[in-house]
Amino acid sequence: MTKTVTLKTIQKTRTHQFLFLILFIFGLVFQNAKAQTYILNEDFSAADSITPPPGWENINVIGSSTDLWRFDNPAERTVNFPIIGKFAIFDSEFYSRNNGAEQSELLTPYLDCSFNAHILLFFDHFFAGGRGGEGTVEIWDGSAWNQIVTYSDSTENPTSETYDISTWAGGNTAVRLKFRWEGDSSMYWAIDNIKVLAPLNYDAGIVDITAPQMPFDEGTKDIKISLRNYGYETINNTTIRWKANGIEQIPFNWNGNLAYNSQIDDIIIGSLSFPAGQLQEIQIWQENPNSQPDENPQNDSTMRSLAAAFCGDYTIGGADGDFDNFT
Repeated sequence: MTKTVTLKTIQKTRTHQFLFLILFIFGLVFQNAKAQTYILNEDFSAADSITPPPGWENINVIGSSTDLWRFDNPAERTVNFPIIGKFAIFDSEFYSRNNGAEQSELLTPYLDCSFNAHILLFFDHFFAGGRGGEGTVEIWDGSAWNQIVTYSDSTENPTSETYDISTWAGGNTAVRLKFRWEGDSSMYWAIDNIKVLAPLNYDAGIVDITAPQMPFDEGTKDIKISLRNYGYETINNTTIRWKANGIEQIPFNWNGNLAYNSQIDDIIIGSLSFPAGQLQEIQIWQENPNSQPDENPQNDSTMRSLAAAFCGDYTIGGADGDFDNFT
């Protein structure tokens, strides 16, 4: 049989494809609008030697005019993950061979944080302290500089820091950060992955199904999950719902204390029987943290296929075989 496709059919199909594309793009925009917003996300990949990324300032305050932050690791210091590639470093020992004091400042561009009341600062750093060296992080609130933190003791390894800067940055149109080094042949300070973001208020998510982990024996097993808080507000309760092979199970009402960017592992939400060799499709999601709508549904759920291992003697083929064939 020959099928005739008319021009009208082709036009209708293209119209449907176009409408689908528009809806898809709208969906992406909507999803992005509901996610946390990065105001600054700097890894210094655009920096070079003593030249910072566009919009940044590298200022010598005390010492030789060449006593500046650098982005080429001039003394080839060994700094581990997550500080990789190019990063900002003030290497006091590299500069102060004449035993002269130095003070140098690395300033971000001005940041518009006016659209959100809650603003957070993240960065990774390695502080090799000694002989009076200090590293200070400050924030400009539009009228004055305010100290966030000062480091003088060495970190054992690169450390990830998180600071709530909402008091100074929330709702502010002209925020600026300053990383200031002060010392005199006083080791070094390396910084990378500086992020300023506006988180959602309520954003919880199921990270993973932590148990059971294959291989495991047949029988009834606890279902365990990891719950993470991606939102600004501390979560005290949420409802965790789940299905096994499309059949909804009894919801689990979690209660506790989960701060921003924190995670709780191995929460037992129920149990399920696993016969040997039978695949179970598990779907788990959370909803209504603190009895509020979750503002980012994209990270609410997770799925996994789980099956208990075979254990014993089995026959393939024959009249009384356990299985007809290998498949």
